Amino acid sequence: MKDGPTPVSSTDGVPDDIAERHRAMAQERGYAFPTFLWLGREDPEFERTRLEYVRMSYTRPDAKLPVRYKELVASAVLAFKSYPSLKKHLRRAMLEGATLREVLEAMEAASDPGGMASLHFAVDTLIELEKEEPELLARARAADHEA
Repeated sequence: MKDGPTPVSSTDGVPDDIAERHRAMAQERGYAFPTFLWLGREDPEFERTRLEYVRMSYTRPDAKLPVRYKELVASAVLAFKSYPSLKKHLRRAMLEGATLREVLEAMEAASDPGGMASLHFAVDTLIELEKEEPELLARARAADHEA
């Protein structure tokens, strides 16, 4: 499973402010999507607006909902859509402190309205993450026993 298409591998033709915001987002969140660099090149005005929307959704300075829960909400929707960027969101949820049990329960809850296929996709993604980053899943599993 891939993490989605990467149509632009450089910032050629992307306005400097947009390229810098993408770099900052990748550093802060641990991921960004090259897909939107392409959008920044083709429609910079829209991409600037989208970036502000994303900032307010995920990294808002006065946020009350912890990042791990925001990432779990996004993960539930992405699992339902079987979207490959699910892995990036699950990874960040765990890096931000979500326990494996919280991740599983979020994906299980999403399977009720979203169907069992969404849970199947999410579990397959967790299995991939465990193969790629065993320490991440081990830490999330251990956090279940500390909570």
